[in-house]
Amino acid sequence: MKKALLYSIATFQLMAASLFGHSASTSHAPIEFAGACDRDLEPVLSLQTQYLRHRGHTELDQSINQPHYGSSPHSQLTQGLSLNWSGYAVIPKDDQRVSAVSGSWTVPDVSSSTRDSICSFFVGIDGYSSPTVEQIGTNQLWCDGEQINYAWYEMYPQGLVVIDPNAYPVEAGDKLHASVTLTDCDTFLLSIANQDKDWHFEVSATSPGALLTSAEWIVESPTGAAGFLPLADYHKGHFHHCKVTINGVTGGITNRSWKHDKLSMVGLKLCTGNIFTKSKPYDLSEGGHKFKMRWKHY
Repeated sequence: MKKALLYSIATFQLMAASLFGHSASTSHAPIEFAGACDRDLEPVLSLQTQYLRHRGHTELDQSINQPHYGSSPHSQLTQGLSLNWSGYAVIPKDDQRVSAVSGSWTVPDVSSSTRDSICSFFVGIDGYSSPTVEQIGTNQLWCDGEQINYAWYEMYPQGLVVIDPNAYPVEAGDKLHASVTLTDCDTFLLSIANQDKDWHFEVSATSPGALLTSAEWIVESPTGAAGFLPLADYHKGHFHHCKVTINGVTGGITNRSWKHDKLSMVGLKLCTGNIFTKSKPYDLSEGGHKFKMRWKHY
């Protein structure tokens, strides 16, 4: 059953690529399986095994940062519907460019999940309609009856980098704040802080070819070797303190100086062709600085 569902997700991605002009392939390298639970979700298991080994074996620091899987640009089905993103995106008007994005969220408890699955919470620049994404966030993975959380950043299409979980631990219920800021041409400062664990991490990284054409606050179903991975049951979530800077103007998502898109993540039942909702954002509040999210389906 799990293999069939994962196959359906991958097939849906291929169909959507053909119909809507999106690439169904990723730049991520093949995943080497090494895990202790469901073999039909090798991307999830491989990451879990790497993560657990990393907690006690620093010699794996390099291997854990290889591009085995990761986040990817928004795969649009139609306006407001995405195959892998759920949340809000801001789009500059005319030839304006994004220079900074920031936001906060609480790491969700995904223990209600009934299958091996994963969800990402992140803030980022680009990816809504461009081939790069400069992003930082947390992943929540449910596998073999255990929740695993960790912080990460990625300069897509470069590989996802796991932030050292020993030095920067993350647990369900922790309050995180993150930002991505353009500092020079194609160079960005990515920052994330854990209010409950009292740590702060930042890194400077480059993204050649970044177009600076969007900013986003997203719950994502990451991409594995076989397609989009099952979305972990995060139940409810929310982003707040959402800010973006475009051409020197800083404001919330609903600022009239730019446009925004409300994105629901959807799947497709191949037997009927019906679309179903996987994750849904609610209306913005607090002047466009806050919104709630709700999980609906794997």
